Amino acid sequence: MSADARTPLDHVAALLAQLKEMRHYAKNNVENFTAQCCCSTASSRSSRRPTASSR
Repeated sequence: MSADARTPLDHVAALLAQLKEMRHYAKNNVENFTAQCCCSTASSRSSRRPTASSR
């Protein structure tokens, strides 16, 4: 069998591997973005100065 001759099962296996990799990176991205969002929100809240209306 040559490198280009792939069976349908080979295609499914390759697709499954790609989907697993995409899920892995998506999960990591969500965790990173959530951490950035929460950290920046918390720091911006703590650094706010009270306004005249909130005193």
